[in-house]
Amino acid sequence: DVAPSNAFIGVMLRHEILSRGSKACSILEESILYWLPMAQRTGTLWEHLSPMASCSHGFTVHVTHSFFRDVLGMSRLDPVRRGVQLSFHYLPILWASGTIPVPDGLIELQWTREGDTVSYSYRVPAGYQVTVRPITGLRVVDAATAQ
Repeated sequence: DVAPSNAFIGVMLRHEILSRGSKACSILEESILYWLPMAQRTGTLWEHLSPMASCSHGFTVHVTHSFFRDVLGMSRLDPVRRGVQLSFHYLPILWASGTIPVPDGLIELQWTREGDTVSYSYRVPAGYQVTVRPITGLRVVDAATAQ
């Protein structure tokens, strides 16, 4: 029940509202509709949903934050307390992977989905604690312990 909005700042705020409602699938689907045509046309993300003004804006880096949090599943990252929380959603894609630099090194996460089972693996710097928040309707398996 969130009305459509323009790219800056409306789409960014919309992503946040959808994320709070655990609507990762909507974020992914809407991002493809909003951002992919821009990237295909100019290689950048725009301030507006049409190329009538600036066609390259740094604010759109927030899309990356949203993808890491809502699509990849790195729902919380706290480099100060050395903690990572993972939350996986049922999405219409079969895999995702990503790497985030932190002061101590890199945090890497990848997952694959077969049916309702998500199999994930990660690498974190020494001293980091990883927790997984279960999502209803998905079977989540740590690939390292499943072998």
